[in-house]
Parts: sequence; structure tokens; C-alpha cells
Amino acid sequence: MARGKEKEVLHLNKQNGFTLLEILVAIAITAVIFSLVYGSFSTSFSVSDRIMEDREFYRTVRVTLSRMIHELESAYWNPDEEGTLLMGSHAQVDGYPRDSVRFTSLSHYRRGAENRESDLNLLRYYLEEDRGHSTLLLFHEEEVNLFSLTPKTQQVFELGERLKGLEFKYYDGKEWVENWDSTERRGLPKAIEINLVLEDIQGREREFTTKTTLGLVQ
Repeated sequence: MARGKEKEVLHLNKQNGFTLLEILVAIAITAVIFSLVYGSFSTSFSVSDRIMEDREFYRTVRVTLSRMIHELESAYWNPDEEGTLLMGSHAQVDGYPRDSVRFTSLSHYRRGAENRESDLNLLRYYLEEDRGHSTLLLFHEEEVNLFSLTPKTQQVFELGERLKGLEFKYYDGKEWVENWDSTERRGLPKAIEINLVLEDIQGREREFTTKTTLGLVQ
């Protein structure tokens, strides 16, 4: 009688255990589940990173265009003041526009009353090669002592990066033209169009165009 019970207990213990094959199958299933979950999270993080990069890219473009619009709106030319001008030249390199513009403006902000600087400044936008990259840098050049007796101070800084092209067009009241010379035309354009061609983080080309009128047109 006792032996029968012992055999029964042994039999039950054998039925409650797991075979090596069952354990391996369970580990494989768990690994697949973890792989799917990790892949899902990894994809979500990648998408989130791309969204953040795109957001920063568009923010940079907005800041750049806003700065250019503000300064161009304040462009100043007076036939009785020597040195005031707006000179815009068109060029094309490797199929992309590579324009530049040089103009006097009333956009300069003096950071102190003691600074011997005029509100009038001389600005220039132009592109230069970005060493080690296939894109261009957009530079902002400002001369803040245009008519001062003190030594001239020229400030140059990078306004934008990853550019492929920069184009300006000028509206004379009848049509849009690619070049402008205030000396020959005896005045400023009615409006200016800015066209930026940039390369985003993913290497895709993006084009941004905006127009602005000049508030000080003579």
C-alpha cells in the first residue's frame, strides 16, 4: 500500500516538471516578444528624434529669414548721402543661385548711448564654401561705423548653414529683376524676394521663399 502511494507521488512530480525543449521554446518566444517591443520603442525614438531635428531645422530657417526681412525692410538710400546704396548681383554655380546683396540700412541697434555708432549700417549677405561639406554657409557682414571718424568696425558672423543656394529678386514696380544697382536706378526696389535652398538633416533639399516690401522706399 505504501509503495503504491510512493509511486503515485513520483508520477505526479514527473508530470509537473518542464522538459528542456519546453524551456527553450519559452525562451525563444520571450526573446521574440522583447525584440518586437524593443523594435517598437526604437522606432518611436527614431521618429521622435527626426521630428525634433525637423522642428529645429524649421526654427532656424524662420529665424534666418526674419533677420533678413527685418534688415531689408529698413534698407536706406538717399541721393544726397554718399555711401548709401543697394547693390544686388545674381550668379549661378553648379545649377544653384549664389546671389549676394550689399545695402545700407537703419537696422543697427546701438547697445549703449556712449557707443560712437550711427543707426545707419552697411550690410552684406553672401555664401561661402563650407569646408569638408558639400553645402554652403550664409554669412552676415555689418559695418557699424559707416560715417564715423573712429576706426571702422566690421562684424561678420555665420547666419545659416547647410545652404545649397541663395537668390534675391527685386521688384521695380512693374517686373521682378535679378540684379539691382541703386546708383543706376536712382532708388530702392519696391519689394525684394528671398529664396533659400537648403539641405535638411536627412539630406533632402528644401526651398523657402518669402517676399518683403521696403518701408523706406524713396
